Amino acid sequence: MTIPSRYKRRVLARLIRSQEGRCCYCKRPFTIGGPTRATIEHKKAKMDGGRDNVGNLAAACFHCNQHRGRQMVQSRMVAKRAGPNYATSAPKSSRGKSAPQ
Repeated sequence: MTIPSRYKRRVLARLIRSQEGRCCYCKRPFTIGGPTRATIEHKKAKMDGGRDNVGNLAAACFHCNQHRGRQMVQSRMVAKRAGPNYATSAPKSSRGKSAPQ
C-alpha cells in the first residue's frame, strides 16, 4: 500500500510533534534538509509484515532511517547464506571444561 503524500505529511507532522522534534533513534533535532531531515520510519518493517498505521510509525532522521535499512538488509543476507539453522544454532562453549588428552 502506498501512503498518499498529503496523509504522509500530516502523519509526519504528528510524529514530529509527539517526539518533540527529535529523531526516535539518535535524539538529534530535525532540520529542514540534509541528513537530519525528518522521515517516516516503520518500527516493524513492511517486509516483515509491518503496516502503515500510525502505531507502527515513528519519525527518524534520514541518516538513521537509511542506516537501519542497510543493517536489516545485511543481516538478512548473512542469515540467508548461513542456512535455516542460523538463528537457532550457537557455537558450544568450552569454558570450564578441560581439553581432551
